[in-house]
Amino acid sequence: MDIKVGYICKVMNYEQVYTTYGDFATKAGHPDIDIKKYVKAGCRTKVLGKEVRVLYLGLHENNKTEIVAIVETINSPEYLKFVIGCYGLAITDVRECIGNPETESYLFIERYLSGKPLNKAIPDKLVNELLIDAIILKNPLDIQYISPFLLKKDHYERILRKDGGLLGLIPYERRSLELCKLAIKDEVYAKKFIPQELKSLVE
Repeated sequence: MDIKVGYICKVMNYEQVYTTYGDFATKAGHPDIDIKKYVKAGCRTKVLGKEVRVLYLGLHENNKTEIVAIVETINSPEYLKFVIGCYGLAITDVRECIGNPETESYLFIERYLSGKPLNKAIPDKLVNELLIDAIILKNPLDIQYISPFLLKKDHYERILRKDGGLLGLIPYERRSLELCKLAIKDEVYAKKFIPQELKSLVE
């Protein structure tokens, strides 16, 4: 499937439309899908044949092999925004939203997952939950290229569960007792990165 963020597509199969989204839409930055419920169960047929712009692409939260898109209608008297499996779309126009941070972020993630190595800081505008998830999955060491201001405790916990030795990449002032204990549980080597004032509480 060659669909990308910014493409104009036509809805060819309304059965691919999801009316229960879980946390997917919110994590993608489109919480209004859940709040406003533009497309409800039993009314999915109204999107058939509509032209839509692709706003976001990601893996379905329960089926990790299926690519789903968040789309919005264009040139339609009724505005609709919804989640749809990409197999329910057909490309009609490959114009991309050049300069759109969301588009650039998706393309960056696509290149990263295809094997492009990182060797410098990632611009803040390209960082989102999907990119952080990709880094933790593929190579947690690459978290060093994301500004610490964009990373939360939950991100660090997930990283340390994969490799406790990466405690050394976490800013000194954010190496909490909880994170330190988690790190050495996985990797004794991480002891060298524990702040001096916490060593007696961990060892």
